[in-house]
Amino acid sequence: MFRKACVAGLMGLAFVAAPTSAQAQVDNLIGGTFGGFLLRGEDGRAGDDVLNERLTYLAFDISDFNGVIFGGEYLVGIGDWVEAGVGVSYYQRTVPSVYLDFTDADGTEIEQDTKFRNVPVTASVRFFPIGRSTPIQPYVGGGVNFYRWRFSETGEFLDFSAPFPCGGDTCYPTFRDTFTDDGNAVGPVFLGGVRAPVTPNFLIGGEFRWQGGKADLDPDVNFATNTLDLGGYVVQATFHVKF
Repeated sequence: MFRKACVAGLMGLAFVAAPTSAQAQVDNLIGGTFGGFLLRGEDGRAGDDVLNERLTYLAFDISDFNGVIFGGEYLVGIGDWVEAGVGVSYYQRTVPSVYLDFTDADGTEIEQDTKFRNVPVTASVRFFPIGRSTPIQPYVGGGVNFYRWRFSETGEFLDFSAPFPCGGDTCYPTFRDTFTDDGNAVGPVFLGGVRAPVTPNFLIGGEFRWQGGKADLDPDVNFATNTLDLGGYVVQATFHVKF
């Protein structure tokens, strides 16, 4: 299902972008990407985002989830102005946190790990305003991300349903558990970059991407909210081999 959706998206984008001339030159590129994924900050995330909500009672920063992203892609050049492609990337980050206003009855911190994994499969089209055969090749483009995501919380948690007195204060029992959800989502992606051929068939470059989208968390898992904002920014190096 996931693969069929990606192929259909790529074919549609390529059809729209393809030149009308039947003589348009077609070539292929295969390559890789490596860089950083930067989550949107607290003020730019969805209002019901689970990470924003966790900030109200846990000590961590949204920027703690910024991490490495890498992947590969296959591109088809159509004439001197357009490329259509499909690629896949991988990102995963685990962030520790503690409760802001509570400790365990013995005074130790109540610790959890939050893990976020995202695997976007991207169908995209790139437009080269000065052509694909120049010494410097800037481009802009866009497309669709098909996300395969996973979100989990592991560690100690407070049971607010069973308060008990301790040293003149109110304390709450702790318990250890793991809460996990995963699924698929779709969102837009816009990109821009520049590349240059090192040899006639090997190109290197840099690229910036903006991506959007939200995941619906299972309400039965009882996360802080039922939405995970998948949006953010990717800054990455690229390399491609033309054949």
